[in-house]
Amino acid sequence: MKRKLTILLAVMMLLALLLSACQKTATAVPLMTDPNEILKKSFETTKTMKSAKVAIDISVSAQGLNMVFTGEGAVKMPDQSYMKMKVMGQEYEMLMLSKDEVYVRTAADKPFTKVDSSQMNQVGTNPDFLSQQVKMLELYENPKLIGVEKLDGVDTYHISFTMDLQKVMNMTGQQLPPEAKDMKGNAEAEAWITTADLYQVKSVIKMDYVFQSVAAKLEMTMTMKDINQPVDLPKP
Repeated sequence: MKRKLTILLAVMMLLALLLSACQKTATAVPLMTDPNEILKKSFETTKTMKSAKVAIDISVSAQGLNMVFTGEGAVKMPDQSYMKMKVMGQEYEMLMLSKDEVYVRTAADKPFTKVDSSQMNQVGTNPDFLSQQVKMLELYENPKLIGVEKLDGVDTYHISFTMDLQKVMNMTGQQLPPEAKDMKGNAEAEAWITTADLYQVKSVIKMDYVFQSVAAKLEMTMTMKDINQPVDLPKP
């Protein structure tokens, strides 16, 4: 059960990181109407993103069990990040200062412990967000522009799309354990992208899937704010 949970959390974190690949773009006036174009431009501007604050909420239900994962932190491109997470009541923090320098700790009053970054890659936790962006575009299917909505007082494009989970597994197969490829299902997703500058400030994934003969449901919400504003990462 712990092994399955580890793989499941790795997949959830990977999806979160992949979705974070669509966080920016250039000024867009007048309003755009093609969801493919909106997503593409948002993707292109991600390359210029320098920093942001991130919050993630994930819930998973399977076999009568409910698991909750929450996290908040900050990212500095291209490969620095800090996340304070809570998984099934257990709190811990992860600090990445480079692809090869990763630290974790279980309490704020405890020192960080350096971990083997190769082990992080084995479970799909890749700190290099930008390296996945080109491949991420291939995962969007059937995008639809629902409309223009206000989110926290800001006008946003509300777009829905689908993703084939097996394509996600195929794309990241070298980073995840082999049994993760047995996960099958489809995801329905939504994104809110600001009309003025095409920053993706919120995304939601809802997924029904089967993993090792176990049916489960997942819902994940990610928000980003203070894009390109200075952020401070803790020191190890």
